[in-house]
Amino acid sequence: MRSYVYTWNAGTWRERATGSSFDEKYLRYAASDKFRQRGIEPGDRLYVANVNKGLLYIGGFILIDAIVDAAEASLRLGIPVRRLYPRHDYAIADRSHLQLFRSRLVVPDHVVDALRFENGSRGPVPPKRNRKGGLDPQTMRSIRRLVAGHEKLLDAVLDGLTPVS
Repeated sequence: MRSYVYTWNAGTWRERATGSSFDEKYLRYAASDKFRQRGIEPGDRLYVANVNKGLLYIGGFILIDAIVDAAEASLRLGIPVRRLYPRHDYAIADRSHLQLFRSRLVVPDHVVDALRFENGSRGPVPPKRNRKGGLDPQTMRSIRRLVAGHEKLLDAVLDGLTPVS
């Protein structure tokens, strides 16, 4: 199992945060044009995140059951294709591990600073901060693979086990 942080844009985050349907309350799927390209596959974890005003928000994770196209996603989810986010790849969540979407859960700075991402031959790299000390949104660009074991840091935040300071 590999773990990734997948950053949603502000519009998608807001839309999900204000929604009231089952599909908006639970992380049933995520859409991207890059899941297959990045080698993401069933059994991997996809942590859904957003960067806003220098803070990292974590919405939960999707334990991936399948990576499918729009037609298959529509069948599996019972959502018309026209209502799915228009992308090539859909990461479908394992139904036995559905998570509530939490739009207001901030990852404490000390946890953000402890995270490490895979970066090919350069080895593990930390997230970058901007000149004001906030998290640089580019450091979380789209999809980042976590170094093995670092998913536990995000799990502790999701489980409420990480102190805020």
